[in-house]
Order: sequence, then C-alpha cells, then structure tokens
Amino acid sequence: MRMQSFIATIIITFLLTTTASFAANRLVLSDKSYGLVTFGSELKQIEEKLGEKATGDTGDKGCDDVNFRSIPGISFMVENGIVTRADVRSPQIENVLKIKLGTSLAEVKRRYPDVGQLALHEALRL
Repeated sequence: MRMQSFIATIIITFLLTTTASFAANRLVLSDKSYGLVTFGSELKQIEEKLGEKATGDTGDKGCDDVNFRSIPGISFMVENGIVTRADVRSPQIENVLKIKLGTSLAEVKRRYPDVGQLALHEALRL
C-alpha cells in the first residue's frame, strides 16, 4: 500500500511540474511577456533564459530591434539594454485574447462587444 501511495505521489508531482512548465513556456503574447521573454528584463537575462544570443541590433544603442532564432515571427524592441515590447509579424502568434494578426475588426467586435467602449474609456483616461 505504501509503495502505491509513493508511486502515485511521484506521478502527481511529475504531472503538476510538467503542466506548470508547459503553461510557463506557452507562446502567447501578453502585456507582460511572450513565452520566456519578459518585458522589462535585460536582454542578457533573456538570452540566458533562451540559451541563445539575439540577432539584429543587440541593444547597444538607445533603441534597437532584435530577434531570436527559436522564436520566429516576432521581434523585440530593446531600449538601453531592456526588452520593452514585441512586434508580431506572423498570423500564427496569438495574444491573451486569442486575437492574431489578420483578425478582422468585425471578429474582434463579435468576441468583445464592448471593445469600442473600453478603448474610448481608456483614451479619455489619459
């Protein structure tokens, strides 16, 4: 009985770890990150996380654009060595709202009928 409980504990721990790891590495664009690329982090830290050097401009100037071989279809802006945002270039990449490059305005409004109201509210808040 003890052995079965021990094996069950190992399996559950493995499944929880694997699920958490998968979720953390899922490539979905948010206002905070894209996969392992966290906005506000130093480019060098991101390179270490990904295990590869960025290509393109490397963040030596005030504002640069970099890419990673392991993350096609998206580039990252680097300002003074800090990754600040992402620019999507592929319709395969979705954001947290499940909207992709090429999604029509009609589709966005269908999914999120209050989008116009929210955008107006945010614009007036500024």
